[in-house]
Amino acid sequence: MVNQLVLNTATIGLVISIIGFEIGVFLRDRYKWPIFNPLLVAIIFVIIVLN
Repeated sequence: MVNQLVLNTATIGLVISIIGFEIGVFLRDRYKWPIFNPLLVAIIFVIIVLN
């Protein structure tokens, strides 16, 4: 029940999105490849986390 409540709040969605974006920024700065676009990485991260 608590797990479902946490997943349904807007705050957790925002936190997941920001974490994904920060991972993307880190990967872009480290590897300098266009595939590591922070927005693309954040979208993929959110999809993986929510599945």
